[in-house]
Amino acid sequence: MSFVVCGVACFGVLCVAFLIHEIRNAPYEDCIDAEAILAEIDRQRLEL
Repeated sequence: MSFVVCGVACFGVLCVAFLIHEIRNAPYEDCIDAEAILAEIDRQRLEL
């Protein structure tokens, strides 16, 4: 019985470690592009 409990616990730890790994290495497609924002700010300043 303790073998089953240890196996389930180890499987859970591995699942959590995998999820953390995937979250840290996920591509951030929706992140803000700083250069585009600065270009937009400069364009708006020139219009004023």
